[in-house]
Amino acid sequence: MLPLRDYLAQRRQAIQSEIKALRAELSEIDAAHRALAGEVNVAEPSSQGKKTLKEMALEVLSANPNGLDAVGILAAIKSEFGKTVQRESLSPQLSRLGQNGDVVREDGVWRIAHASLQSEPQVSDPLADVLDSGDRQRALEDLL
Repeated sequence: MLPLRDYLAQRRQAIQSEIKALRAELSEIDAAHRALAGEVNVAEPSSQGKKTLKEMALEVLSANPNGLDAVGILAAIKSEFGKTVQRESLSPQLSRLGQNGDVVREDGVWRIAHASLQSEPQVSDPLADVLDSGDRQRALEDLL
């Protein structure tokens, strides 16, 4: 049996991998949704698997339906793609995405355009207090 510290590290890594895969799938679904709605022209992904700044910004915004400010988008791009982007490069791209109707800016926060119309309700985590106390295993056993 693994020590709790090792278990948590492995579980965190597994969850991060799952999140990355889900973000990619969500990005594909959002692109299909926009294409069906006639909102944007669907283009082939950039060559050799490298994502453009536009693609990265849309992906991180798709993964954050409540939206992000510009600094949050930059941090998410760095976290998700390992790429440092200058704000001076991001701001014009966000403006173009806004002009194209891909994103909207509301209260200083950028969102995917259709996400601003149909934002998902926030679901509270019933285990948050228990998880904060560090006794995750017992909480899970109690639930089962």
